[in-house]
Amino acid sequence: MGSACQKIWGGNTVSFIIVNWNGEEFLEKCLNSIFSSDGQKEVIVIDNNSQDNSLKIIEKFPVKLIKNAENLGYSRAINQGMKASKGDIIVFLSPSTYVAEDFIYKLTEFFSTYDTADAVGFKVIDKNNKLYPSVRGFPDFWGLLFTVFGLAKIFPKNRIFGKWRQLYFDYAHTGEADQPMGAAFAVKKELLNTLNGMDKRFSLYFSDVDLCKRIKKNGGKIFYTPKIIVSHLEGGMTKKMGIKRIRIMHRDMLRYYRKYSRLPVFLLSSFLIIISGEIRIFAQRIKNWGRGLTL
Repeated sequence: MGSACQKIWGGNTVSFIIVNWNGEEFLEKCLNSIFSSDGQKEVIVIDNNSQDNSLKIIEKFPVKLIKNAENLGYSRAINQGMKASKGDIIVFLSPSTYVAEDFIYKLTEFFSTYDTADAVGFKVIDKNNKLYPSVRGFPDFWGLLFTVFGLAKIFPKNRIFGKWRQLYFDYAHTGEADQPMGAAFAVKKELLNTLNGMDKRFSLYFSDVDLCKRIKKNGGKIFYTPKIIVSHLEGGMTKKMGIKRIRIMHRDMLRYYRKYSRLPVFLLSSFLIIISGEIRIFAQRIKNWGRGLTL
């Protein structure tokens, strides 16, 4: 398959960029899957000052390792990896994702077939091999309002109430998409350079949403394809953060709405984001209390 891969893509390299923070339980399987995938590649791992055995696992593999003395957040770490990369296609992967042996072949085949594509998201399956809804629309005030007040949950496949989460998206066919999830996402490096990579103002969440937004504003095309499958353990590392994860998520959401909304809309959105965030935190504290965990 290697020769076929080179014939399709001209022998150029695919660069995998993985940002790790205390992901020892996932890393080995993730890296093994990448190195088992046939085709020219480089793997860049940025470790954000992990305190577990991550480095010992990473050092088993022929990767480019960038060790940060502190946790720089996701966006800054991605930009470090991007600057160190040499490939024409950049693949962002979460440590809790695993790719198939034909991943590189199918990825290069995709970009050869869909030559107008600038980025692509993949069919994501969970640990039970069930489809994970991995494509969303871009957040706006109405999408936020419908989500906070539960209308998106009541009418999940309605194109008005459910336009943010897009549970009506066609996952069976290749086509254009707004925002595939960043845990497994491929972008042409030339475009990433044009956009100056990730916006470092986003620490963990919404950096992928923002990137897709800027790709679209730049005239780029983003696709989804079910022909490339990635396994993903949802929230693999972020679940370890507990309530702090919710606070970071809503803080990054505020940054996104501030960036793309006019001031009156931003103020209304901020109210909804803050209220929904506090409700989620309260609910999580109750759940933790029920489990006998620290509040």
